[in-house]
Amino acid sequence: MLSERWKQAVFPVKIAFRVLEVSVVTIWKEQRLVNRVCAVLNVGMIDQIRGYFLPTDASRLLNSEPC
Repeated sequence: MLSERWKQAVFPVKIAFRVLEVSVVTIWKEQRLVNRVCAVLNVGMIDQIRGYFLPTDASRLLNSEPC
C-alpha cells in the first residue's frame, strides 16, 4: 500500500524532471546552432560585407558588436 502511494507521488516528479531535461537540452542545442551561425557569418560574411558594401567606420562597428 505504501509503495503504491509512493509511486503515485513520485511519478509526476519524474515527468517534471524529464520535461525540464528536454527543455534544457533543446535550449542548449538551439544556442549552439545560433553560435555556429554567428561564427560562420563572422568569419565568412563580415569580411565580404566590410570590403564591398560598408565604409570603414560602419565595418568597425559591425565587428565590435557581439553576435
